[in-house]
Amino acid sequence: MPDSSDVIRLAPALRSGGVVPKLPIGLARAGRLLVCLMVLLAMPLAGRAQETAPIATRSLAPSAKVSLPDSMARRRIALVIGNAAYKSAAALKNPANDARDMCALLAKAGFEADCRFDLKDRDAMRDAVRNFASKLSPETVAFFYYAGHAVQIRGENFMLPVSINPKSILDIEDEGLGLNYLLRALDEVRSSPNIVVLDACRSNPFSDNYRLKLDRGLARVDPPVGTVLVYATAPGQEALDGNHRNGLFTESLLKYLAAPGLTLGESLELASRDVEREARTRYGFTQIPYRSFSYSGNFCLAGCNLSEPGRVLASLRAQEAQANQRIAALEAQNARLVQALQAGASQAGLDRTTGTASDVELRQLRAELKSLQAQAAKLEATQRTSDLTRSDAKRSNGIDSSKDPALPRPSRPVIVPSF
Repeated sequence: MPDSSDVIRLAPALRSGGVVPKLPIGLARAGRLLVCLMVLLAMPLAGRAQETAPIATRSLAPSAKVSLPDSMARRRIALVIGNAAYKSAAALKNPANDARDMCALLAKAGFEADCRFDLKDRDAMRDAVRNFASKLSPETVAFFYYAGHAVQIRGENFMLPVSINPKSILDIEDEGLGLNYLLRALDEVRSSPNIVVLDACRSNPFSDNYRLKLDRGLARVDPPVGTVLVYATAPGQEALDGNHRNGLFTESLLKYLAAPGLTLGESLELASRDVEREARTRYGFTQIPYRSFSYSGNFCLAGCNLSEPGRVLASLRAQEAQANQRIAALEAQNARLVQALQAGASQAGLDRTTGTASDVELRQLRAELKSLQAQAAKLEATQRTSDLTRSDAKRSNGIDSSKDPALPRPSRPVIVPSF
């Protein structure tokens, strides 16, 4: 048997690949055994390396099939507050329904929605905001909705809890929740986009207290980066509650935020048009919702998975539905007016001028509806033609549509048609 010194002298030659000197038979046999042993010991390690390397490569490779738009892939967090049961200020009818319906819409759109009602004091409102902000990060989408009383004092806006009972302006500043408190919290966590909606621009809730003379509506505010700030009406103006289940502004907002394929900007624009028209024609009131963007992305609450023509078509169809609803309401109004006039009720405040105004708006709406329908029909026809042309091009170039359309048959070249 070789001793340890023989093995040590042999090792350098084996490692360097040099020529092994001629050794006695026993020592040569021991060297060969040592080499075989080293090879056998190395094989499991090499096998494990080969097994793990492809796994690491697969985990790093992106998968196009499961990729999502950035704003869709992010976690969505929402805080909804509806304050209606005021004790020392004018009670409100709509905010509870507005908050419930908004909460349901946001939950359906994938938001983790924290919905709170009739928060009694500033501490309760601040606790809600702090809990909301604690869930946010640069990788989240934030949505804040408030319905209730809010006022502006020296250029700053304050949302009011239901138990507020101010004796002076200072009490409102001390007991209300400042909008700046919320905006600073969003700016600190750097979430994006942040959507902040205030359906709160009502008349002075303390108008019977001569000490509490407040400016009208809400003050204009520049939102932090990544934030979209929305008011029910323009700064310094007042908004209507309306006489339906929801307030005039939130009613339209709910409709368009839920429409798939519409970006946030498109949804807000369509809602604003509806509010302005409804306020003017139904109530003889001017209300133009306000929105300030510090966010340039294309965020869609209900998903942006429609193509550009599909998004335009969805917008046209939504406007058609609105026009049809308004036409039906005006026709019913005209029918009631005619019936009342025939019954001799003109002395009760009904005259033919109202009917004339309704007739004028009906003609305008019908013309608008006809234009919308023509645009939609033209767009649908263009899409059908495009689909047929694309299908014919695939067949003519040997593409099997039942399989991956990107994989052509090898017998013919691939020609990608442009549209």
